[in-house]
Amino acid sequence: MTIGPGRETVVVTALGMTAWEPEFISALRHPAVGLAVVRRCFEAVDLLACIEATAVDGAIIGDGLDGLDAEVVARIRRRGCWVMAVVSDEQAAVRARMLGADSVVLLDPDHPAGAARDAGASARVLAQPPESDAPEIPGRGRVVCVWGPAGSTGRSTVALTLADEAARRGFSCALVDADPTAPCLDQLAAVVSPASVTWSQRQVAQGRLTRRGLLEAMPVTRSGVRVLPGGAGDSMLRPDLWPTVREQLKEAVEVVVIDLGAFGHPDAEDSGDQRLAEALGADELVTVGTCEPVGLARLMRFLVALSATPTLDRAGPRHTVVVTAMPSDPASAAFVRMHVAPLLRTLHGSIALVDDDRATCLAARTRGLTLAEAAPSSRVRRDLQALAAHICVPAA
Repeated sequence: MTIGPGRETVVVTALGMTAWEPEFISALRHPAVGLAVVRRCFEAVDLLACIEATAVDGAIIGDGLDGLDAEVVARIRRRGCWVMAVVSDEQAAVRARMLGADSVVLLDPDHPAGAARDAGASARVLAQPPESDAPEIPGRGRVVCVWGPAGSTGRSTVALTLADEAARRGFSCALVDADPTAPCLDQLAAVVSPASVTWSQRQVAQGRLTRRGLLEAMPVTRSGVRVLPGGAGDSMLRPDLWPTVREQLKEAVEVVVIDLGAFGHPDAEDSGDQRLAEALGADELVTVGTCEPVGLARLMRFLVALSATPTLDRAGPRHTVVVTAMPSDPASAAFVRMHVAPLLRTLHGSIALVDDDRATCLAARTRGLTLAEAAPSSRVRRDLQALAAHICVPAA
C-alpha cells in the first residue's frame, strides 16, 4: 500500500513472547518514528485475522512468532501489505528473507529502541511506490513437462530417458517426480533418497530451502541426473511453495524434466491443479499417448481439450505429442504412419512415434538401468534419443 503525504503508516506487530517486545513497541509508537500500531499480536493466527479485518499498511513480525512460515508471509502480502522482520541475529535474518520478508531489521535485545527507529525508516522506504515494474529475471534452466491422459503407457520411461539422454549430451539435468498417484522415477532410476517433492516444499515453508541443500539432497544417477523423487500421495505441487523449488532447480541446472503423471482433462477453467499451470508454463511440453485403439481415443480427446485452452498459444510452451508402443510388424506400423499419424497432426503438428519394444523396456527396469545402458542400439532408445535432441535445443 502506498502512503499519501502526511499520512501515518499503519502497522500490526507480531513479535512473539520476547523480553524486549514491550520496550520495542513503546519506542515504535514514538511520534518521531511515524508508525501507528493498531494491534499487538502474539500468534500467527491472530496476526492473519487482524490483517483480514483491519486496513493496515504492513506487518512487523519477529522470528520468535509461533506458527510463522512462508504461507503466513504470502497471505499477508496477498492482502497488499508489506512484511518487515525484526530479528536478533544473521541466521534469523537469512531465514526471514527466505520466507519472503520485504525488509529485515537487526535488533540488539539490550537496546530495542534503536531497532524501532530503524523499523520506522525502513517502513518509509517500503511505503514508496516501486520505480519500475521490471519482470523478474528467469533462471537459465529450461523446463520440460511430461504428462498425458490416463493409461498413457511409457510416460515415466519417456521422462527418465529424456533426462538421461540430455545428461549424456552434456547438459546438467534434474528429474522431478510430480506424479501424485503413481510415482516411480526413483525406482526406475535406481536411486534412494529421503528427499522428495513434499520435503522440498516443506523446506520452503520453513524458510530453510537453499540451492546447495536441495542439490545435496537429490541423488545422482550414473549419467549425472539429479533426481527429486515422489512418493505415494507425496508429489502434489503446491502453488504457493513449488515455484520456489522449481526456480532453484532452474538456477542450478540447464534442463529440468518434470513428470506430471496422468492428467484427466486440461480444461482452461480447471485452475485447482498446479500441474496444469506447470504444463502451460513450461518451455517444452511433452504429451504422451499410446498406439492402441483405447489409448489413441483417449489421446485424441485429451488433445482436443488441450487445444481449447487459450493459454496454449504462440507464447506458450513448444509442444510435442509422443505416441508410444508403435507396432513392430511392418504392416501395422505402415498403417499407423499413413493413417493415424496424419489424423493426430490435424489436432497437433509435432508428432514423435516411439517403437513398441516392451521387452527391452522391461529388461531395463528389471536391472535398474536406463535404455542407453541396457540397450543402446534399440529402436526405442533411438526414437527417444532423437526426441531428447529436439527438446534440448531451444526453439529458434
